[in-house]
Amino acid sequence: MKNDKKAVLLSCLAVLTIGDGIMGTVFTKEYMKVWRRGPVAFRNMADFCLDHLLLTKLIGVLETSLGFWIGSKVRSKSFISQLLK
Repeated sequence: MKNDKKAVLLSCLAVLTIGDGIMGTVFTKEYMKVWRRGPVAFRNMADFCLDHLLLTKLIGVLETSLGFWIGSKVRSKSFISQLLK
């Protein structure tokens, strides 16, 4: 049971990381403008990212890769078999 919860949490983290990385890579300007609507720290981060688009795209690619790596660590066969039922 504990492994199933860990697998679910890791899977959710992987999906969120992959999605955020892809959005930051493909829709860089638009996605950073969305983050400007948040708290001051988010606005500052978004402004930095908008000023450094190539670096932001690189971070997005690395974040997507990290998400796939996290997803590959999910090893709970019972979790996967429950999804396939």
